Amino acid sequence: KNAWAGSLCAKRRASMSMYVRVKRARTTMFLHVDPTETVLELKQKIQAATDSDENPGGMSIDRQRLLMGPSFASVLEDAKQLQELKVENDMVLALVYQIAESDEYEAVNIEYPGEDLKQVGAGMESLQNRGRSD
Repeated sequence: KNAWAGSLCAKRRASMSMYVRVKRARTTMFLHVDPTETVLELKQKIQAATDSDENPGGMSIDRQRLLMGPSFASVLEDAKQLQELKVENDMVLALVYQIAESDEYEAVNIEYPGEDLKQVGAGMESLQNRGRSD
C-alpha cells in the first residue's frame, strides 16, 4: 500500500515537472524545474549551471535577476513559486547580472540564431514569442 502511494506521488511530481529557458546574450540554459519551486531555487540552479573554471562557484544568487513578460519587464520575486508567477513549460526567462560595484543591473540582451545581439526595449514585444520557436 505504501509503495503504491509513493509511486503515485512520484508520478504526480514527474508529470508536474517542466523546463524553462533562461537566456542571456548568446547563452541559453534549459533548466528542469517544478512549478512549486521558488524563483530563489531556480537561481540556485543557475548558480550551479554557471560554475566553471572562469567563474568558480557560479554566478552568485544575489547578483542574478530574472525577468519575464513582454519586453521582459517583470522582475521575478525570489520568494514566489513559479506557478504563482504563471511560468509555464518552455517559457523564456531573461537573466541579467548586477553590475560590479553598483546597485544597477545590466540591460536585457538576448541573441537569437541568425540575428545580431539586441537590447530589449520599447517595440520589442514580439521577442518573447520568437524565443519560443528557436
